[in-house]
Amino acid sequence: MNARGIRVLLIEDEKEIAEFYSEVLREERDFAFRVECAETLEKGLELLGKGNIDVVLSDLTLSDSQGIGTFLKIHEKYYKIPVVLLTGLADGVIALDAVRKGAQDYLIKGEVDGKILSRVLRYAIERHRIQ
Repeated sequence: MNARGIRVLLIEDEKEIAEFYSEVLREERDFAFRVECAETLEKGLELLGKGNIDVVLSDLTLSDSQGIGTFLKIHEKYYKIPVVLLTGLADGVIALDAVRKGAQDYLIKGEVDGKILSRVLRYAIERHRIQ
């Protein structure tokens, strides 16, 4: 987090969902968010390798990675960056397991508005710093 805003890496392979969350964060009035998007886990890991990311918002189900493995691959290499997961209703048990293994939080797609998303990402960063 810096004076230019919170830098978010959104890893989501469904274009409409990625556009929705990107727009929701950009419209947030209380905090400035800079969103960078990746459609695959491979691309997301590449962007993380370049640095300058404060928090990751990642779907659990991507074209090149599925389930808990998605989180574990991010966390293994970039454990210093907090991760919030996006999941469908059926993935709730997997998401909770990811939280037990180090994810900061998870959100169910379709049940999130801008204020909630903003708060979850900011709190994830702060909790991660405390840990």
